[in-house]
Parts: sequence; C-alpha cells; structure tokens
Amino acid sequence: MSAALFGQFLLEQERINVEQFHTALAHLRRKNKSLGELAVDSRLMTEREVAQLNREQRNTDLMLGELAVHAGLLTEPDLERLLILQQATRVNLTDVLVELGYIGESLAAELTRDFSAQQRASRTQCERELKQIPQSESLQLCLNELIKSLQRICRQSVVIQRVYSRRELQKRLPYVVLQQVSGDFHFHFGMALAAQQVQRISSSLSGEPIAEGYIPVAAMERFSDIVIQNACEKFVLQGRKSSADKPKAFFVGDHMPACKDLIGVQMRSDDGDFDAVFFAS
Repeated sequence: MSAALFGQFLLEQERINVEQFHTALAHLRRKNKSLGELAVDSRLMTEREVAQLNREQRNTDLMLGELAVHAGLLTEPDLERLLILQQATRVNLTDVLVELGYIGESLAAELTRDFSAQQRASRTQCERELKQIPQSESLQLCLNELIKSLQRICRQSVVIQRVYSRRELQKRLPYVVLQQVSGDFHFHFGMALAAQQVQRISSSLSGEPIAEGYIPVAAMERFSDIVIQNACEKFVLQGRKSSADKPKAFFVGDHMPACKDLIGVQMRSDDGDFDAVFFAS
C-alpha cells in the first residue's frame, strides 16, 4: 500500500492534517531503507556503485537489484537476502501514524480496510472500462510501462483512478507530451501533467534537485520515449510490428495532432493527479 496515496485518502477523510501527513512521511522515510542503502549497510556494495546503478536505472526496464546482479556486484542469494531484510524491516504509514499518536490502532485498521476496499472497487471499474476501448491491449500495455517507469525512475506509486472514453485536455494539466506508435496498429500515447509532476520527472532523470519555476519540457519527451520504447519492445516480443516517432511536448492551447475520441485515463501519483492520453491515429 502506497504511503502517499493512503495519506491522500486520510487527508480527504479529514483524519489527519497536512502537517501531520508530512511529518509522518518524513518519519517513514527515515525508517524504511532502499535496497541500495541496505546493500551499503551490509557492505555488499559501495555508495559509489549504488549511485552508478541508480543512474543506469533511469534508462532501463530493470530494478536496481537486477542491475546489480547483471553487473556482478551482487549474487542472486545476496539479492534475495536483501529483499527479505527490506521486507522484514519495512513499516507502513499506519504504524507511524499510531506511533506518533495521530490516530488510534482501531481507527487505523478501519481506515486501512476502507482504503483497500475503495482501491479494489476503483481498480475493478477501471479494468472493465479499459476492456471496452478500441485497441485496449495496446493502451493497457502502454499504461503498464508508464506505471513501471514512474515507480522505477521517479520512485512514485501510481494507480488508475478513472477512465474517460471522451476526454478534453484539462487546463489544470497544461503540459502535454504525445508520441505516435506505428506498425501493425497506429495510435498516439502520452501524458497531460501539472508543473510539479514535470519537475519530479526531470529531477529523477537528471539526479539534480527540482528547479523551482523552471518547466523542463525536454525531460517530458525523454521520459515519454523511455516508456514508449519499452512498450514497443513488448509489442515485438508479442510478434507485433511497432516503431515510435519522436515524442512531441506542447502546452494546452497549442496545436496538437488531429485526434478523434481522445481517451483519458486519470492517474493518481504521490505528486497528485495527471492524465494518460490515448487516441487512434
């Protein structure tokens, strides 16, 4: 369960306030160590080796542990032990909220059940709606690659909130990137984002701190290309011809490719909501 998404649920339910949420997240980050941190603590890898793999990971479809094994820095048994240690020492947001005295144990259990039920219902509804969309398999594969890339590169948890069969681009999400895929099928796939999400993507790709007030459009295009190139590789493995044009970023209101029946998939990440967009071309 994503701490950030569960925290947003608690905020919407007015069970905690924003200050408590940020305090709990900071407490959680101190307690839960990444696989790289555990590898350094266990003297299996150096900080420099972990940093190098983190840079490589931004352009691959592999998790850090897999990269470490491929690079000969960890053995398979080493990785398995680290994953077990990571799971055994992990605490969740409800534990921290109870520890800090923000909510009681019984209420924490009740809210966790409510959140899980809400997520299951939303997931079931979205799966049903996605299956009714033309080229549904292509869209779902691209969505899977988008979610995996946000998890791997940006360290974000992402869930699908709603599916819109006819979607207008939203003014609250002014930064748009689209990429055309051709071959045995033809479609555009992309994202409509708010400034905060664009900055998060750029910072994750570059390894540099977020630059406030600067919108790195080129980072949107680079991230889109990572997602779509990984998707095209999956299409080829399925025996389907596919190739991708270069991504194009623009602002809502600028000229965009002609599209019919724009599909919008509302996504929720640690940095708020954004849309994945899809249309046949």
